[in-house]
Amino acid sequence: MKTRVILPILILAAAGQAHAQRHYTGIEGIEVNGGSNIFHGTAPCFSVEYSKYRSRRSFWKVGMNYLEKKYDREEESQNADNIYLDASYNRTVATNRTSLFLNLGLGALAGTEIYKQEKKQYDFIAGGKLEAEVELFVASRTAVVGHISQLWSPLSDIRKWDTTWQIGIKYLIY
Repeated sequence: MKTRVILPILILAAAGQAHAQRHYTGIEGIEVNGGSNIFHGTAPCFSVEYSKYRSRRSFWKVGMNYLEKKYDREEESQNADNIYLDASYNRTVATNRTSLFLNLGLGALAGTEIYKQEKKQYDFIAGGKLEAEVELFVASRTAVVGHISQLWSPLSDIRKWDTTWQIGIKYLIY
């Protein structure tokens, strides 16, 4: 019980002390996230992403993603896996300039949708992505990142819109 109280306090205290080069031109980052679909059951989603900062207020992000979709078709519940690449341009809209950053992103995605049936079926998917992200730096190069993303894939046979949340760790490389 003490660990549950002390650890968040130490993380917040360290976040106020950590002042390093963040969001500067040329800084790169690696990010690992996990989460779930918000409105369609507890379907998991995961991503590994690479960021390249263009300036203090903007960066590009490229990632490999996995999203499980649960759906009901013909009175039976089935699942499908989406595996896709995405690229987005992100802009910092609010910050305290030391440890907390709020970013908004707009991007595109392309990949495959794999239906889990007796005979696997694959479909190509492509679409857009709108994202809100919060970065809280807990050390000079390490941030806890939270995302809410709206994914639009008009070529999907299951669902055109998916809203996901993810939480993860970002490590800056400089």
